[in-house]
Amino acid sequence: MGADVSTLTVKTSSKLGLNLKEPDRHLSGADGSRLKVLGFSKVNIESSYRTTDAPVYVLKGSRCNLLGMTELNNPNLLAVINGMCSDNFDPIRKFPKVFEGLDTMPGMFSISLRSEAEPVRLYSPRSIAAGLRSQAKKELDKMLTDKVIEKVEIPTDWCSGLTIAPKSGGQIIM
Repeated sequence: MGADVSTLTVKTSSKLGLNLKEPDRHLSGADGSRLKVLGFSKVNIESSYRTTDAPVYVLKGSRCNLLGMTELNNPNLLAVINGMCSDNFDPIRKFPKVFEGLDTMPGMFSISLRSEAEPVRLYSPRSIAAGLRSQAKKELDKMLTDKVIEKVEIPTDWCSGLTIAPKSGGQIIM
């Protein structure tokens, strides 16, 4: 959905030298928690398309500035591009290293689970459609070779099912 109002960090407010007024409303975060509003002011938002005055609220502890839905929906204030297409742009040819194999991050990583997390496990294997089995085997072998996955031959508390679906062009997605 988006935020109802535009907000600024204390740092941005200081840089702009805003004269803050007493907040005229209480604000809540996406999780429903009350936000600490230090004040509000009217600011001039300018783009290459248009200029508009908008109320902004300064939040204590905020790490980024945020445009509210009113400003985002303001016609011509922002240009939104939903897609671009160029027949002669080939990202694989232009950036080949980005599309080569898999890379790893250095160091050891661990995933912390919540203490109340319940294991998910399957008690019977899922079947794979006969027409997709050979492709699935090739993909699983590649993932094993690339060390994306590892084979486990002992019972484990955590085991999620594998879903395989055909993609256009004859490939599969797992």
